[in-house]
Amino acid sequence: MERRWGLRPRMDVLDLDTYAMAPPAAALYGVSLDPLPQPLEAGFSEGEELAFGKLKLTVRHAPGHAPGHVVFIDDEHQRVIGGDVLFQGSIGRTDLPGGDPGVLRKSIEEVLYTLPDHYTVVPGHGPTTTIGAERAANPFVNAAGSGMLQQG
Repeated sequence: MERRWGLRPRMDVLDLDTYAMAPPAAALYGVSLDPLPQPLEAGFSEGEELAFGKLKLTVRHAPGHAPGHVVFIDDEHQRVIGGDVLFQGSIGRTDLPGGDPGVLRKSIEEVLYTLPDHYTVVPGHGPTTTIGAERAANPFVNAAGSGMLQQG
């Protein structure tokens, strides 16, 4: 990215240690990894607005999958770019270093489920879904409070 387009990664300061662990982790598992570019020093601020041409995204902190995880809200197109927080019928992993299921539940309830039902969720991978569909029937976190992360 950096050599080709002059882009460097931007992440929350809470995720810098995980980023730095990528090369030794790749070596441990025998995975080839190009040298990582130095991340930008600026993290993200809650409510910060990012502009890419006419596209405007609002940053919201949504930790749980990773300590510094953020999502990007696109109100004009009524969607959220969610990364690995909420999936169709599932949620992001919390078993990796820095993951926390209780924090993820809170992020989903207080950040994503406060959006209108018709907002599309664009996850880090897999099919898109809507806030309403997940609020109604996600088996991990739902409006009824019967999700697996909501028990106990």
